[in-house]
Amino acid sequence: MKKLSAVLLMLLLSFLLAVTAAAKLGDPSRDGKVTAADARFVLRAAVGLEHPLQDVFVLCDADHNGKITAADARIVLRVVVKMQEFEHPTPAADAFMMQYKPATCTEPGSVSYQCVCGDPVPQVIPPLGHTPKEPRKEKVVPSTCTAKGRYESVTVCAVCGVEISREEVIVE
Repeated sequence: MKKLSAVLLMLLLSFLLAVTAAAKLGDPSRDGKVTAADARFVLRAAVGLEHPLQDVFVLCDADHNGKITAADARIVLRVVVKMQEFEHPTPAADAFMMQYKPATCTEPGSVSYQCVCGDPVPQVIPPLGHTPKEPRKEKVVPSTCTAKGRYESVTVCAVCGVEISREEVIVE
């Protein structure tokens, strides 16, 4: 049983390493090829229709400026049709991560790869922004015959728990 578990674990690790090694700049699909579908994904991310996680974000940021824009999609598409090459073709299978600091709701993160040419390629990962939970009611004062009721509607971030907004609501 222990041998079977060890073999399964080794197969799983081999698969994960193969998938990770296939990822490269301009290849958010991580299939090892930069295609028009990848350029489409980058463009969708640029206009907010896709929300790539941090590990995919760095694959979409073709110009290494810390943002995903239509310019990144243009670069990826130009690489697909062989009109240009990436300036620093990382992260690739033969690149390695030198530093990684994840982004938080309010603070940017960073990642730095070493390009195949030997140059470090630093990238900024923009802050993720707060993810609001459903507002909750606090300080509830019920309405009476002579006075209006009120409460405070409070919205907090589902990720970090910080208060995002607080407003008083008057109830008839």
